[in-house]
Amino acid sequence: MVQLSRYPPPAILFGTADGTPVGLLAAATYPDRVRGLALWASSARLLWDVDYPIGVPDEAVELVLGAFRAAWGNDDDPGLEVVAPSVASDPRWRAGMARIERRSCEAVRYWAVNLHADVRSVLPAIAVLTLVMETYRDADPRSFGLGGSGGPGS
Repeated sequence: MVQLSRYPPPAILFGTADGTPVGLLAAATYPDRVRGLALWASSARLLWDVDYPIGVPDEAVELVLGAFRAAWGNDDDPGLEVVAPSVASDPRWRAGMARIERRSCEAVRYWAVNLHADVRSVLPAIAVLTLVMETYRDADPRSFGLGGSGGPGS
């Protein structure tokens, strides 16, 4: 794990959405360097599987990627109301987010890879306190494979 801070480990890692697998892997791999996890809009797996019936079904993957293709970098991106409802109606904020998104032209390819991430196997190795957060529009966090699956106190 790269030391990105002037503060010595252990660190508390914050992971949201696509950053969650990295945070979970770091906590499992470097328990001496991670003191805790704070996860928001998180999942250890996204796609359906025989042992994960709450995941996104295979037939919906192209719909998800199509939504990214249509909305990414667009001032009218409906996803902004989910991730930032308190500022989503501000036209300046929406335009700023669209500019940031347009800088990442590989978003659809990135999310195609991210949809296939599955880090459930490392959950039993996580022994740090873990806070899982959601907004009122998020699904039940237990549906993301995190509830009660982490280490002590998670």
